[in-house]
Amino acid sequence: MISGPKPKPTAIKKLSSRSHHKQTDDEPKPESLSRVPRAPDWLGTVAKARWKELTKELYALNVLTAVDLDALARYCVIYERWKKAESMLEEQGELTKSPNGYVGQNPYLAIANRCLKQLQSLGAEFGLTPSTRTRVTTVQSPEESGMAKLEDELFGKPVKVSRTNRKR
Repeated sequence: MISGPKPKPTAIKKLSSRSHHKQTDDEPKPESLSRVPRAPDWLGTVAKARWKELTKELYALNVLTAVDLDALARYCVIYERWKKAESMLEEQGELTKSPNGYVGQNPYLAIANRCLKQLQSLGAEFGLTPSTRTRVTTVQSPEESGMAKLEDELFGKPVKVSRTNRKR
């Protein structure tokens, strides 16, 4: 793991008044999605519900791209696992008795705690906490970035051809 603070996006570096910041123009800029993505079929019921909630919000914020979908699916799977572990803890309690009569920690407590750490880590990548939300940048659509205007200048406006207006 790389030590030190997380790297700043190039757009934030350019806004800085310090000229010694390294400018990286080769930073990957994946395109934003044209619609809210459907949940993968292999997700469980709870994971699909979480997917639907998150994709609506992340799409509206223009944070979600096609390359992020696997990470979001992992987040949803871990979320479902955490919910199952929490329900087992509620049912069985945090302490259990072994067949020998020893009292010990319920194994579901360790699972729930591990899932919480994973959710925190993956959630930070999407800005799902107030502190990490300030570090997430959005992807501009071609219209917002000026690419659509440039494309129109270079290649002209798209022409729509109707089959009914053609002459034989």
